[in-house]
Amino acid sequence: MQQSNNKLLKIGSILFIVGGLLGGLVPIVNSLSALGSTDQIASAYGSQEAFDQMILDQSGGAIDGNAVLGIFAGAILFIVALYAVMMLIHILVGVLGLIRADRPQAVRFFTVWGVVLLIFGALNVLLSGVFSANAILGMISGIAAPILFLVGASKKKKEQA
Repeated sequence: MQQSNNKLLKIGSILFIVGGLLGGLVPIVNSLSALGSTDQIASAYGSQEAFDQMILDQSGGAIDGNAVLGIFAGAILFIVALYAVMMLIHILVGVLGLIRADRPQAVRFFTVWGVVLLIFGALNVLLSGVFSANAILGMISGIAAPILFLVGASKKKKEQA
């Protein structure tokens, strides 16, 4: 019976690694491609000067077009950083899970990370929508892998009792 529990934990770990890598790289590439669209935003108004003037008019002179584009770029880079951090966490948890899958005392590791990453995975799916590529990848590393961790840890804990 212990072998099947280890299989669940190992499969969950592999899903964390693969799903975390793909689930991080896809939105990072998409976000960085949006960063390249800042020139298109300004050119949609005919010229950079026309865009600046529109922003100045709308903000009552408080902010210009370059500042708006800077805020836009900063927000995208912040989102990229968040995706990169979550990708690294998923990969690290997956690697550590593979290492600890055969250790009977590692039940707490799998339970804690299973719960934490299941919460983040559910939030990701809710925010990404159910039918996007990011949501599907999020379901792999954010829903399926944590559930395998929780089920495997529960079975491992019952064995120890």
